[in-house]
Amino acid sequence: GSGIRLVPFVRSSRQALQLLRDGLVHVAGLHLQDDHAPDGNERAVRELLGPGYTLLRLSSWQEGLALDPSLAIKSIRAAVAANLRWVGREAGSGARRCLDALFKDYHPLPKGYHRIARDHTGVAETIRTGWAQAGICVRLSAAEAGLDFLVVREEDYDLCYRTDMERDPRLHALIRVVRSRALRRLLAELPGYDSSEMGAVTAVVN
Repeated sequence: GSGIRLVPFVRSSRQALQLLRDGLVHVAGLHLQDDHAPDGNERAVRELLGPGYTLLRLSSWQEGLALDPSLAIKSIRAAVAANLRWVGREAGSGARRCLDALFKDYHPLPKGYHRIARDHTGVAETIRTGWAQAGICVRLSAAEAGLDFLVVREEDYDLCYRTDMERDPRLHALIRVVRSRALRRLLAELPGYDSSEMGAVTAVVN
């Protein structure tokens, strides 16, 4: 009942931060951390935007390898070593970073991805419809498409906004929703999501 409307734009993490930097959106969502950079979200904001921004934790989720169930592949190593048709993501996305890291750790990089998807759902749908056999997405997207899923890592998904917007009623409304029990219960029911740190804030400083 706040009378405020949320208009989402589907973009990769770095594209979202660039839109925020350019003043085209009020809030950007991002997941750019990994095992070697647990502070990756904060670091990305500092590098692309500088200080004066705040991160609001929405959730943590499982990101991993979605696979055509007919393959019956049970390990990440086997999937990366196999001659599969892969669907990729654009450079700058968290999923692309995850996929590139997989090939770096297990196997030489492929010559190219057969298709590029815009988001996690696009990855899952490309595999479900047979245009690809494997790709990186969150567990929820893989589950909705009926795909096999192998966890690669858990990531924090944060919302980034300018710290000087903290008194803006639109931001207040968003924070109330993020910290609401209803949203916490909803996310807790989704496969691969962890809402235990929902609503926590981190100021990005020098």
